Amino acid sequence: MKPPLKNFAIVLCVAGVMLALLFQVKRAGTQSEYMSLLHSLQGTNITKVVMCEKSGSILASVSAPVALGAFAKAANTAEPYRPNHPNYAHEFHVLLYFTDGQYRSFEFYIMQPSDQTIYVNFVQWHGAVTSYYGHCKSTALFDWMKKQIPTNLP
Repeated sequence: MKPPLKNFAIVLCVAGVMLALLFQVKRAGTQSEYMSLLHSLQGTNITKVVMCEKSGSILASVSAPVALGAFAKAANTAEPYRPNHPNYAHEFHVLLYFTDGQYRSFEFYIMQPSDQTIYVNFVQWHGAVTSYYGHCKSTALFDWMKKQIPTNLP
């Protein structure tokens, strides 16, 4: 390899490593932001929770104040989780709408066999592309979902 080309390759390699580190720092920040959001939720700052099949068909749209308060209380119990090639049995897409007009998107999973826990991915969907920002789990969210869509949970 000629010296100028070799130097260019080294610069590209260093730039790639820097971008990878920057992505990891951004992702870690977003994980903590999502966890903070879940732990600070109150029923009064949520307007609606929409639960869909992975295909997009709506299973439930919840806007009753009592149910939103119960969702917030369940979300407050979420704890960090690091998946290691889990065997998920069912996937739900969940949209959480806030009083300020914004929303957050999540993927909720149930493990196979069911352990009465919801496993959550913090996501953003951009058309056909999904960006992942972290994970958590909660047994209280499983109980809440079971009340909202009982026929879709074990």
